[in-house]
Amino acid sequence: MQRTSLLLLLALGLAACDRAAPAPDAANAAAPATAAAANAMAAPPRAGQEAVTLEGEGLRLAQGSLPFGAPQAQAIQSVTQALGAPPGEQGVNEECGQGPVAYATWPGQLSLSFQEGHFVGWDSRGSLADANGIRIGSTRAELDAASDPDITESSLGTEFALGNVGGVLESPAPTARITNLWAGSVCIFR
Repeated sequence: MQRTSLLLLLALGLAACDRAAPAPDAANAAAPATAAAANAMAAPPRAGQEAVTLEGEGLRLAQGSLPFGAPQAQAIQSVTQALGAPPGEQGVNEECGQGPVAYATWPGQLSLSFQEGHFVGWDSRGSLADANGIRIGSTRAELDAASDPDITESSLGTEFALGNVGGVLESPAPTARITNLWAGSVCIFR
């Protein structure tokens, strides 16, 4: 009898926990939904499903390709959707060798370059990778394993080209890390 009473009490307790909480008042109803949506958008992508993949001809997004030449507004909107946040900074660099270059930057992730209203290049800010996993911080050995990069010494330092992707290494050593990574037309001072 005592065991039956205990089981009944436990079942009633669990049933009470499963009841829906009373609906919040209208003034507070949107806050939890907005916070949940923001957290869902800010969550990192699942392993193997990067939100943005760096490519030599543009970017690969979960919703498809974003090639160089795409309209500026479309590129910003697409990357904003993929990364879950708008760019932290936008502006124009008037001092680039190729003329004024507009940019949109997502700190710690990516900067896009635009000329005449079109997406013309990207500059990695660290957290994004190409299809081989090459990103800021990857080593020369990882770069060599991914492909056969052209390595040269330039005014920038130990520079490499991997297809249409360029970058800079800390040094020519196998343990040297990538410090810069870009593709397309970006504002680089040599």
